[in-house]
Amino acid sequence: MINDDTGDLHSISKPAALRIASAAWTARMLPTNVMSGFASTGLWPVSLENMMKRYNLFKDGGVPRSYLEAFWIERRQILRAEMLSLPAKAKKKKTQRKRIDVGGRILTLELLNEIDKTKEERAAAAKMKATLQRKRGKKEKGVKRITLSKLALRWAAAAAIRGLRPLPDGQISTRNSEVVV
Repeated sequence: MINDDTGDLHSISKPAALRIASAAWTARMLPTNVMSGFASTGLWPVSLENMMKRYNLFKDGGVPRSYLEAFWIERRQILRAEMLSLPAKAKKKKTQRKRIDVGGRILTLELLNEIDKTKEERAAAAKMKATLQRKRGKKEKGVKRITLSKLALRWAAAAAIRGLRPLPDGQISTRNSEVVV
């Protein structure tokens, strides 16, 4: 983002940003700057003595030797366990649930009334089914029912219109009807 004379902010394009970065790099990446960077870190001029000094500084991750040999750190856990023990925390009582949900639905008075209505409707439907079954009578056991195709049902309807009735042996009576061939 760049501020112009009016104080407004404007973004710049990628090529313009690359030109600015390239100009800054070429202007300040001089051999003298590179050499002074290596010299300040102790890497230039190459010297075993300087390199070993830098290596020994960070050999243990920069932690002083006094911290590594402190025996009190090992004893701290023992002291905490034996001498500085705090009273045990009181156990929290589990609070009982204040909401009842069934199947992810919170039971409200309206929902309970709706459930009661559906129970009443189911009971009424079961009662009506039982009365219809009593009214129709029980199906006789051993009687084989025949399932007819749509075509057979049409033929049966046409036969019924003409007064044809099936006989016990499966034949059709032709009494009171004309057969046109």
